[in-house]
Amino acid sequence: MHRDLKPSNILINKKGELKICDFGLSRQFESESGSYSPRVVTLWYRAPEILAGVETYSTAIDMWSVGCIMAELLLKEVLFKGRCDLEQRTKIYTILGRGKPDDNLFIRKFLAAAANSGAPLLTELGFDLMKKLLEYDPTKRITAEAALNHGWFKELDAYFFWFSARQQHHD
Repeated sequence: MHRDLKPSNILINKKGELKICDFGLSRQFESESGSYSPRVVTLWYRAPEILAGVETYSTAIDMWSVGCIMAELLLKEVLFKGRCDLEQRTKIYTILGRGKPDDNLFIRKFLAAAANSGAPLLTELGFDLMKKLLEYDPTKRITAEAALNHGWFKELDAYFFWFSARQQHHD
C-alpha cells in the first residue's frame, strides 16, 4: 500500500510514462487488510474509513485516492478540499451524498466544469469508474486490477486512436 497517493507523488514524463514516488508511508501487507496507523494519506485524498479513524484497512484506501486524483485532473481543482477531518468528511458527504453516491450533485460538478471548458469531461463509463473508485464501502470499492480492466480505458484507447487518425488525415 502506498498510503499517500496524491498528484505531487505521481510523475509523468514526455513519453506519457507514469511513475509513483515517495514511498515513505507505504507498507507491505500479507492479507487483504491489516492493522496500521490511522494517520496516513494527505487529507484531501484520505478515504472515509481513514477519516473515521479505523486501524484495519486495505489497498482500498489507495483506490479512493486514485478516484480523488482522477476527479482533480478532470476538474482542474481538488474535489474534496477540507481543512480538518470533520470538514473533509462534510465535503465528501455534500458531494457524494450520505448513503449511496448522489449522482446529481456529483455529475453537476462535472457538467459545470465541462460547460466552462467547452468539452465533455466524462462519458457514462468514466462516471462509472469514478463512482467505483469513490465507493464509501472499502470492501465494494474497485480494485486496481478491476480498474485497469474497466471499459473506460478501452473507450479512451478508441478515442485516442480516432483522434490520432484524424490528425494524420488533416496533416
